[in-house]
Amino acid sequence: MPIKIGNIAVKLPDTIAKVMVGAVLVYQKAVAGITGDLADDNYSLDVTSIAPTTTGIAIFGNKLFLSNAGATLHRFTIDANNELTSDPYSVPITSSDGIAGFGGEKLFVAIDGGNYIKRYAINASFEVVDDNYSYGVSAQTSKPKGVAVYDNKLYLVETSGNTIYRYAIDGNSDLLFDNYSLPITWDNPSPYRLAVHGNKLYVICVNNDNIYRFTINPDYTLTYDSNYLFPVDGYDGSIKGMAVYGDKMFLSGQYTDAVYRLKIT
Repeated sequence: MPIKIGNIAVKLPDTIAKVMVGAVLVYQKAVAGITGDLADDNYSLDVTSIAPTTTGIAIFGNKLFLSNAGATLHRFTIDANNELTSDPYSVPITSSDGIAGFGGEKLFVAIDGGNYIKRYAINASFEVVDDNYSYGVSAQTSKPKGVAVYDNKLYLVETSGNTIYRYAIDGNSDLLFDNYSLPITWDNPSPYRLAVHGNKLYVICVNNDNIYRFTINPDYTLTYDSNYLFPVDGYDGSIKGMAVYGDKMFLSGQYTDAVYRLKIT
């Protein structure tokens, strides 16, 4: 999987396991033998006083950005123990649904009410600034809910047709529909959020409170891992955020106003 340096995507050799900039993890290769299965990691953080009614999570370096229904992004630091500390930083954003990071410098936000994806930039101080760019998705859906990035592709999940759509990301971080979609047709899913670890794409579905898993193939098509699901109803009945940091997955619960941590095995 390449990382971005400026506007250039750099393909890393297979021998490189991870890239650190100071204390910040900017890339970690999926480790052979890791199945992508999820397990509880015995950690949660109450964010009621900071970001009530959470709606999404994105991670850049060792920073976790948590959005809430007040259309604000709140920033946390992920420490060496993978625990969270609130930073004295927040910023208003367009009223949003799912959020996803790209290359440590761009933030893509699915805007449900406007049927488009908005892009923000992340500067060297991990501050979020408007990147003056949006991409309409009304030709594909009226209910964009969650986005995730893998290589130079962005996957969008939506609830009007319970479908995952794929977009190409060019050298300027602009989007173009990639003429690929995959319906999710089982279990009355209402798919809501996406996250990526290695070549695995995770989809959380709010109607049944399960995380489903797909394999991202070399041609960027998706294959459903039909023998796998991870229930999350024991954490929160409305998980609205999901993002990966190394071998950890963070979830945000809208009912409990808490962030939960899973481990990826």
